[in-house]
Amino acid sequence: MPYGRVAIAPVDAQGELISSPSESQTAPRQPDWSLTVFAGALDAADGKLWFEETVPHQNIGNSLPPQPITPPPTPEAPPESLDPALRRRTQGRRLLLSAKVLGIGPDINEREPIARVLGVPCLVLNDAAKDFGEARLYADKGRVVVGVLRHLRANRGLCDHLLAAGVTAGLWGNPLRWDPGGAEHSSSFRRSANPP
Repeated sequence: MPYGRVAIAPVDAQGELISSPSESQTAPRQPDWSLTVFAGALDAADGKLWFEETVPHQNIGNSLPPQPITPPPTPEAPPESLDPALRRRTQGRRLLLSAKVLGIGPDINEREPIARVLGVPCLVLNDAAKDFGEARLYADKGRVVVGVLRHLRANRGLCDHLLAAGVTAGLWGNPLRWDPGGAEHSSSFRRSANPP
């Protein structure tokens, strides 16, 4: 992600796709989305709330869902790293960012340009946006995001396509790429252009 600490695409420094380990030698290799901002959606789709599975629960009030008990801090784990509510909010923010990058977030009105940049049929994004908007649980929202990720082409241009989708969605400015042979930064793509 531009100016962030989490990758937007599973690619290495040379732009090569980082694939998930495949159980079958004949199965096509899939991008390892767990290394990216989409990890929150993958975990949610699998029913994993961040930090929940390692912390016991207590029920607080009748109207609230069960809340995890925060274990006492230790020297190895400062208090801020153990707060499960913060971890879940981070997962929720990543889930929402994932949806916005893919053009299915709640405040994305124009899906066609994002669909064009991602190389995904607009109908797929429209249906996914409807499903994402109707979903109430992280697991359901995560499954919608993962469904859209499966439509993306896994190739060297994947990072550029996702960056262009973020620009098109208004999430960040046009990324610049440093040319080691040149003396300046250059735009990696034009906003109005077809996918890079």
